[in-house]
Amino acid sequence: YGVNFQGLIAKLKDAETHTNILIFDACRNIPQFQQSRSVSINSKVGLAEISAPSGTYIVYSTSPGQYALDGAGDHSPFTEELLRWIKEPGLSIEQVFKRVRRDVLRKTDNEQQPWDSSSLTEEFYFTPLEDSEAPVIADDNFDEAFKYFSTAMELSDRE
Repeated sequence: YGVNFQGLIAKLKDAETHTNILIFDACRNIPQFQQSRSVSINSKVGLAEISAPSGTYIVYSTSPGQYALDGAGDHSPFTEELLRWIKEPGLSIEQVFKRVRRDVLRKTDNEQQPWDSSSLTEEFYFTPLEDSEAPVIADDNFDEAFKYFSTAMELSDRE
């Protein structure tokens, strides 16, 4: 249930990609896993903020030290809104997550506030407009970065 964040960040640095996007919707309030699942700093609960290399956009489903809500459907309120807005053509990554944040706050009566941290140095669009000149980042190191990510996830499953 835990991810070795330091190992994941080290792999991202090693991959030397220009753009890294990390999305965390994983800090649920499950009492029996509270001790083992939480990444804590100074005894806070939930996911703690992490530092990442330049060119990284990190999104948390809720603010630091808080729990994300599961919701009533197949997905959490955060995931529902992310799936809705990520497909909207022409929105930058910042615009997507501002809309996600706004709608999650509305859906949860202000109980859950998605949080992000960015050191992006380039524009990024999940879904550019078809006739747009918006840059689509095609990184030659994508396959290598995915290999590192997969390895990091396998290692964290063993810990």
